[in-house]
Amino acid sequence: MALMYEEAEEDLLTRPPRRPGQDSLVNLRLLLQGYLFIGVIESIFAHLMYFSYMQWEWGVSTSQLLLAFDNWGVDGVCSFFLFLFLFNFL
Repeated sequence: MALMYEEAEEDLLTRPPRRPGQDSLVNLRLLLQGYLFIGVIESIFAHLMYFSYMQWEWGVSTSQLLLAFDNWGVDGVCSFFLFLFLFNFL
């Protein structure tokens, strides 16, 4: 749909091709937008869907899942999963 409304480029075939050594396809702006902006939004919605699924299908609330590893009888794992959870947003 978007290509249908894009204006035609008259000199498209007369322009020289890009220089692989100098022109890059991925730059810092693209990486920042991809990982810091879109990645954080995807991570938030993935966690939201996980906690929603666990609540609706299994009846396990978010407070029972989030940072409650001692309640499930698992020792020493809490700091590892806390590390994973916090660095997921960085």
